[in-house]
Amino acid sequence: MSTTLLGEPSLFVKMANGTSYSLSVRSMPACVALQRQAQNITSLCFPRITPQDFETLHLFLERTMSLLEELSITICHPTDPTSTCLSTPTLSLTATRFPYLKKLHLDGIAITMDPGEPFPPFLRALTMKNYPGVERCVSLTRFVHALQGCSCLEIIDIHNIGYMFSHQPQDSLQPQLLRALKSFVVADQPAFVSTFLGYLRIPATANVHITADVKGAYEADFGKTFAKLLPGGPSTLPILKEITSIEVTLTENTYRLIGQAPMRNSFIVEVNLDVEMRLGIMKHGQAYESVVRNLGHVFYNSPVTVAAFIGNLSRISLESWCGSLCALPSLLKLKVDDFGDDSDAALRLFEALTLPRTSNDARVICPHLQILSVRGATYTTPLLEGIDGCVERRAEVGSRLQQVRVEMKPTGTHRQGQVVHYQTEYARIANGDPIAALMLG
Repeated sequence: MSTTLLGEPSLFVKMANGTSYSLSVRSMPACVALQRQAQNITSLCFPRITPQDFETLHLFLERTMSLLEELSITICHPTDPTSTCLSTPTLSLTATRFPYLKKLHLDGIAITMDPGEPFPPFLRALTMKNYPGVERCVSLTRFVHALQGCSCLEIIDIHNIGYMFSHQPQDSLQPQLLRALKSFVVADQPAFVSTFLGYLRIPATANVHITADVKGAYEADFGKTFAKLLPGGPSTLPILKEITSIEVTLTENTYRLIGQAPMRNSFIVEVNLDVEMRLGIMKHGQAYESVVRNLGHVFYNSPVTVAAFIGNLSRISLESWCGSLCALPSLLKLKVDDFGDDSDAALRLFEALTLPRTSNDARVICPHLQILSVRGATYTTPLLEGIDGCVERRAEVGSRLQQVRVEMKPTGTHRQGQVVHYQTEYARIANGDPIAALMLG
């Protein structure tokens, strides 16, 4: 049965007997009547209420709700500086008050934690977004310890709440294993993300999605943000030891590192460009170069066999290609999709693939590479010569490429005969195997 009491904003309620209600949060008689049924409520949803509405409901939310399984509160804070709301809405989250809570969604509201009181032990999904205050009212180590006590916790989704937590450098806590976790999402300042991750051990089978807020960062330091997001110890993110496929890409105004493990779970780290960084192709190129240059700091311990670089590669130097590809010694397949129009970009890549890994290791970079695919803008004859030299050099040292595919938009000086010539040379180097396909765009 469903009963609807008109009024806005609304509160949605489900009872243990299957009855559901939609009523106005500003209807005091209805709210008072509902308080008498607090022990029988299984689901509460407050979509888009004001801080004043929350203050009205605060006494009701302080009651013990022994059957409550789902609680969702979204508070829309006014942007008017003359607003009379001065206090930060808070919810006391304890096992005593919500012993069977399974799903919690809080947006625009802080939590308080009573000393010695654990979180609801059956919590499965926790979403916390947009902390509205400025006071650091919760100890981060206490919060993490409480999460560890939620043995059923499968989903953590946290956005912009770092300022709610207090943390001192001397605070110590061994990384807490969240055994049941299947999805971990966090979006916040790099310093908070790194500290938070340092206190956790996330199962290798979980999906991990990390987003950084880097407003004001310099383009040249952009790639360091990816490394700074991750704590130093490998125990926090064991998924990194499982990553076999990575993609480095620019989608609209977001730089993204995507890693995938054999069990199809993913590891994603992304950084959104602020307004200043969105202006100008050169800044995009500088930021991308910085990401590539620091790639080894993220996937240094990952058995990557497939890698893709998608974006404006015009600023990537020979040294940056060498540094990133040296961190991928098991690479078998490499795909490069260049949105830039610098003819030297791909040439530097092919040159890097002819160089030794280190001064003490004569093997070429990515010695096991078998398949190479490069697609880009306008290339010149020196690139064709660079491709030829790369294929020949790798064949000489026993790291022969099995397949090379290059798609290019030639300049007016190119002739089909030149392309045929290089295809013939590739076939000769490969002892008759047609390993190279050179395509005109």
